[in-house]
Amino acid sequence: MKKIGLLGMVLVLCLAAVGAGYAMWSETLNISGTVGTGNVDVEWSLHGFGDNEDEGKDVSSVNAEILNVGVKDQETLNVTVTNAYPCITYTVLFDITSTGSVPVHLTDFSVNSGTLPAEAIDITLLGEDELGYPIPIPNSSVQLHDGDSVNGILTIHLTNEMGLEQLDSYTIAISVMAHQYNETPTQPSA
Repeated sequence: MKKIGLLGMVLVLCLAAVGAGYAMWSETLNISGTVGTGNVDVEWSLHGFGDNEDEGKDVSSVNAEILNVGVKDQETLNVTVTNAYPCITYTVLFDITSTGSVPVHLTDFSVNSGTLPAEAIDITLLGEDELGYPIPIPNSSVQLHDGDSVNGILTIHLTNEMGLEQLDSYTIAISVMAHQYNETPTQPSA
């Protein structure tokens, strides 16, 4: 029995020696870091608006402004046509600029045309051909990096077939969704 007790005592001392040696040869290493994320943001800019009425016969008018609709960083291009009548065309020149640090893709425009028929409204984004001339491009091919812009034209053409009343006024609200370049867009909840 003494031999077993002595053997147990020797094993405990050996384990203590190994533990002390391990403790002297080990060290705890802590790593800390900071992750900085970017942001996605775009802004509208207006460059002019008007109609194709003859000079001196300017009865109708168009006005455009950029409104913040109360939701953080959500801008809307608001266009108002007053004294409208058939066979007239209104144009609004704008651009969309990426002001965030993360590249964005633009998706379809959301157009609230009110009582104005949707077929009266056309939005065209413009790129450049190899000679630098403007050409229409689809929304889906637009990727904007920080500071990049894309130009656009909003055209409203009223025809006799639309059944519009003379001297009516219309308000159109337009927004565009910009999403992170490497993600699938999700529609905002209403």
